[in-house]
Amino acid sequence: MLSLTTPKIMVADGDRGSLEAIHALLFQEGYQVQKACRLFDVFQCLQREKIDVLILDVQMPEMKGYEAIPLIRGIEPQLPIIMTAEENSPELESQVRHHRVFYYHIKSFGLEELKLAVENAIQRGSQEKSFPPARRRGG
Repeated sequence: MLSLTTPKIMVADGDRGSLEAIHALLFQEGYQVQKACRLFDVFQCLQREKIDVLILDVQMPEMKGYEAIPLIRGIEPQLPIIMTAEENSPELESQVRHHRVFYYHIKSFGLEELKLAVENAIQRGSQEKSFPPARRRGG
């Protein structure tokens, strides 16, 4: 891990099997992992605590996961979001990428690829904290 604190990952997936599999993988890797089956729980958690990475499935019970991204960005503008989907289509990929997610993961690619995406998202987040944006000099 890159920091002294254990990164917190939130996994939001309406499918219990996927939710538990991703939770188990990340917990075994030493992350603090929060689970959510509903977007309401995601919003509540983001308002209560600092999350380092959000893994959000496209198929959430209330709405498409990518439709919730503007609401999530309203709470946590810089949160790296990894969007997951059971199947891909050009239309779905276009919708997901339109919302500038950190990574778009198709579940059939396997959990190892997802684990690497989480590691990269955490590394990027820690670099952004280490190097704040440069200030413009007034003239």
